[in-house]
Amino acid sequence: ILMEHERYLATRNSYGWIQKYIFPGGLIPSLDALSSIAQQHTTLTVTAVRPFGLHYAETLRRWRHEFDRQWPSVKTLGFDETFRRMWEFYLAYSEAGFRGAYLDVGQLTLERHSCPTMPSAESSSLGRRATSVRDWCPNFSSAVSWSGF
Repeated sequence: ILMEHERYLATRNSYGWIQKYIFPGGLIPSLDALSSIAQQHTTLTVTAVRPFGLHYAETLRRWRHEFDRQWPSVKTLGFDETFRRMWEFYLAYSEAGFRGAYLDVGQLTLERHSCPTMPSAESSSLGRRATSVRDWCPNFSSAVSWSGF
């Protein structure tokens, strides 16, 4: 799940209803934040994003409909009306967030870049010891790809 970077910056230190009742300690990042962290702390780079927020909005609508339809059975498990209202609110609130493009969800492709072992100063075309992977691996191209949500 993702949000625009400006919204991420504005809400990352907030504590709202979702953080209190649904995802304690949760944080919805931006693509910029994820890309920046990956670049600063790993050799992974986000190379593709396949968003499907509107599809997820429809999924949430269907879940809410099915939850309402199944409520009599759910109630027998010991859940009360407070739980029902909270869950319906969460599903409707989330659906609106995705439908209105306040939130998005997507599949990210991150690629790990690799090169052969760093050369010694003697074998380096630089004539000195490389200090950065980009010194001795100018193409720094993809070798391994991973996709996830």
